[in-house]
Amino acid sequence: MNTYEIFLLDKFGDIIDGYTKTFKAETPGKAKYQAYMYWLDFYQITFKDFILRIKCKHIGKSKPSDYFTCPKQFERVKKNRNIDFCYQGMRIVQGGKEGFVCGGNYSGNIDVLFDGWNCVSNCHPHWNIKYYDKGNLVKKY
Repeated sequence: MNTYEIFLLDKFGDIIDGYTKTFKAETPGKAKYQAYMYWLDFYQITFKDFILRIKCKHIGKSKPSDYFTCPKQFERVKKNRNIDFCYQGMRIVQGGKEGFVCGGNYSGNIDVLFDGWNCVSNCHPHWNIKYYDKGNLVKKY
């Protein structure tokens, strides 16, 4: 997974201040499409015309911390679900799928990004899950 920055351009090809957004995708084309779907809510434009009005810059490989969500919400989930040992970036295996913890959500579950996926999943912190710290099993439910 890579991180791309997409810039909207004015009619002269200059970057419009404040119209820059970061996307995580496997390829620049997929990042451009994500940007198109995001900005489609604000602008009625065809994909062909949209491509002519943007610039895509590869920032680098995505890091786990790029996916971290609100720390306060994560702390609430840890306390309420009794998983004080858990931390953002911790490796897990749930249902045979490997990934890492990104944060917590308002349903009281943890947000997990599974390896090879580009979206975060809502996972119950006690259902068929193993928590690992530096390759060592910490807790199994």
